[in-house]
Amino acid sequence: MHHLPVDHYSRLESPVHHLDARVKVLLTVFFIAAESSLGRFDIWGALTLGLLPLFLAGLSEVPWRYLGRRVILASPFMIFIVAFQPFTVPGAAVWRMPLLGWTVTGAGLLAAAVLLVKFSADILMTLVLVTTTPFEQLAWGLRWWRVPKLLIEVMLMMFRYTFVLFDELERMVRTARLRAVELAPVRARYRAYARILGVHLLRSLARAERVYAAMLLRGFRDGLARQRPGTLARMDVLAAVGLSAFIWGTFAWRIMTA
Repeated sequence: MHHLPVDHYSRLESPVHHLDARVKVLLTVFFIAAESSLGRFDIWGALTLGLLPLFLAGLSEVPWRYLGRRVILASPFMIFIVAFQPFTVPGAAVWRMPLLGWTVTGAGLLAAAVLLVKFSADILMTLVLVTTTPFEQLAWGLRWWRVPKLLIEVMLMMFRYTFVLFDELERMVRTARLRAVELAPVRARYRAYARILGVHLLRSLARAERVYAAMLLRGFRDGLARQRPGTLARMDVLAAVGLSAFIWGTFAWRIMTA
């Protein structure tokens, strides 16, 4: 089976793709910190800052359907939290549920809208970073910002071998289905799939140990030994300064007018 790579759109030729990975990591972290620090009811600040990931996503030429599906995929837990904001935040009542006796407040609706905007903007900004940056460059950008080396190595190994393990799991499931596991009773079917998952985890662990031992025997020391970041271009510096100024200016404006 074919699995869509994480960096499927990382080789496009848009201005966002040409930005240095270190700049994109900086902007993403700075944006998430600023957006998350806005007031609970600051809808205008959240919307203003939210224009930045929309602008970068449009400039990146990554399909909106691709980005939208991944934002929705990351949303269920946050939507669950947002759904209770109108009932839990004190304020003037705008509607009362007759059967449950719950009251929807105007402040709660505003807090829910701000939380949803913040979450969507943060996820979209992160997606722009991941989808426009080849994974090795992204790893080097994180390394340059002093993210622990061990964490980077784990990320690289997961990226390189996750799809291999998924393919092997799909082959095991397909084999079980060819042996008519779907015709078994429900409990027997679940037991069969549980055994498949358990065997797959044990085999993956054994394979990981063998692969790591083989890598050490071949002199492995650094998964990014062949990757070296170049000097920042003038456009990288201008983008970093300009977009950082927009983020900081918007945040300062909302703080002063709060």
